[in-house]
Amino acid sequence: TGVFVESALQRGREDKEMFMINHLRQLFGLLDINNNGVITWAELQLHLEDPKLIAFFKDIDVHVSEAKGLFDLLDRDASGTIDADEFLSGCLRLRGAAKAVDLQLVMCELAEQ
Repeated sequence: TGVFVESALQRGREDKEMFMINHLRQLFGLLDINNNGVITWAELQLHLEDPKLIAFFKDIDVHVSEAKGLFDLLDRDASGTIDADEFLSGCLRLRGAAKAVDLQLVMCELAEQ
């Protein structure tokens, strides 16, 4: 029975991960207004009152007022745009117990620049 329980728990984690990835892809499509494959700060700003974006911010424990900081955090190559890979991998990194520590480290790095 232990193997069954562990298998069921693993399957649940995988399902949750797939749900999150699909949700993030949909959110990226919503934010990418002109469908050019990247999100700009201007595009993100236009959606700051969208219930889907507000729910996303709540899910990752980020206040909407911190949207610019989040945008800069996700824009790993400092191009001024966020592509789908940056968005997906960045958002997935923001989950879990270590996210508060990770955010603080990044905030310190940004402050030093």
